[in-house]
Amino acid sequence: MAAENAGGLRIATFQTEATPPVGYLALRQFHRGCADEASSALEKLTKTELSGLVLDLRGNMGGLK
Repeated sequence: MAAENAGGLRIATFQTEATPPVGYLALRQFHRGCADEASSALEKLTKTELSGLVLDLRGNMGGLK
């Protein structure tokens, strides 16, 4: 697993039985810059081929801060 934090986001790739790996993007809260942060994180994740993507919104209460 390779992971990094990007602003309010956590991104990672996981090597599983699936080839290529699965991407992971966790968004803990919405704020004014999160769309740009998510777009940048997705660009980083998709530089390599992925077999899938997990968008983790657990703990995100919704709404804009």
